[in-house]
Amino acid sequence: MSRPLVPLARPLVVSGLELHFPVQLSFRSFAALFVPVPRHVVAPLLPAPLRPVPGGRRGGSLVVNWVAWERTPVGPFDEVTLWAPIYVGRGSPLPGLAVLLHGRAGRTDVVGDLAYTPLWSLVDREEAAVFRRELWHVPARATSVRIRSDGDRHLAQVQHGGDTILRAQTGAAGMRLRTGRIALPVRGRHEGVGWSDHGDLHADAVVRRWRRAGAAEVYAGGPIVEFAVMLGASDTEPLRARAFASLVATDGAVRFAGPRPADS
Repeated sequence: MSRPLVPLARPLVVSGLELHFPVQLSFRSFAALFVPVPRHVVAPLLPAPLRPVPGGRRGGSLVVNWVAWERTPVGPFDEVTLWAPIYVGRGSPLPGLAVLLHGRAGRTDVVGDLAYTPLWSLVDREEAAVFRRELWHVPARATSVRIRSDGDRHLAQVQHGGDTILRAQTGAAGMRLRTGRIALPVRGRHEGVGWSDHGDLHADAVVRRWRRAGAAEVYAGGPIVEFAVMLGASDTEPLRARAFASLVATDGAVRFAGPRPADS
């Protein structure tokens, strides 16, 4: 199960910096959309034993997440990340059940071993791209990232070479939760070895929405062109998808325990 991990006892050198865990990253705003995508797009990107979480009739799901980081080991930066919600264990037999229960309970051991695998990280500073690549071994590129917040509405737009390659926005205000812990387990694979990390998110305000949660557009361009084409997008006609759940948080932080072998 994705229980909280004991922080790494040894430091890691990332981006030339010696990091001691747990490491805390503070943010001004944090938002995420759960978007249904074809299972056959996500599944080939996941090494065994990771399996995509069902996201509706199309059989898979993608999380479009954007964060305006305020304090990090490499300074402030804006980031948009594409994640694949995945199972490591038994999982849920019903599409969307894992995401729903995880969202309401803030836990990952409700319906099997739910986690998130980063597929792409798009940031607005090269130092941040190096930080993401060296810490989590995720494809990361520095490009133009704009994040705008207005109350419970958040908007993110990524441009590359002057062209928009990704746009996402949350819907109107939803169910406001009491502040508390939200588990953010992360898993991946690097040079044939699986790794895992565990983040605990705390924020002054957390808002979730299940219907009309928001929308995302992904264009075939820039560093994500191949992935966008797999989704069915082109440079003129994007993938347009409605989100089936969203999360918005403001003025908070995420504490990560540090990456280590997944079977530890």
